[in-house]
Amino acid sequence: MDFQQRLERLERQHRRLKQSCILALLIVGVAVAMGQAPANDSKVVKATGFVVTDADGNERAAFGFDGRRAALVLSGDGKKPSLKITTVGKGRSAIFLYDAEGKPRAELSLAKGGPVLNFIGGEFGHVVGLSGTDEGAKLVLRREEGNSLKPIFEASRDKLEYYASDGTRVLSKE
Repeated sequence: MDFQQRLERLERQHRRLKQSCILALLIVGVAVAMGQAPANDSKVVKATGFVVTDADGNERAAFGFDGRRAALVLSGDGKKPSLKITTVGKGRSAIFLYDAEGKPRAELSLAKGGPVLNFIGGEFGHVVGLSGTDEGAKLVLRREEGNSLKPIFEASRDKLEYYASDGTRVLSKE
């Protein structure tokens, strides 16, 4: 073996040694990086909202924020809400049931002093409210006129009131 052959063999060995060192450093670097990555077995998923769609791409459920309030909205047809569970501020929450047109027809919520159950009528806009607060139980019948609710009947443990169609009190018993 002459000098030229020995030099070529030595250069090949040196090239293989450099390649092996680079590969070893790469493997060590990947192992260190994987050790620093968060574990995939976490039980918590964090996001600001989730949307569930059906096979046709219609939104069937959404969970997220409506302004500052957390809300879960379910849709029967993918277009209008059917059910909404939401926070309404200061530790209170509410459940709304909607009709086929997407209008709220029933509400179960927590008011400042206790639970409230409201039923909202169809084309005439009648509202039936039942509440149990710190002041006692109350039953209220109202009708919608424009943007306001006019009383029809109100009963609580301390009083009974009946109102005429123009909103004037007709009967009041305490």
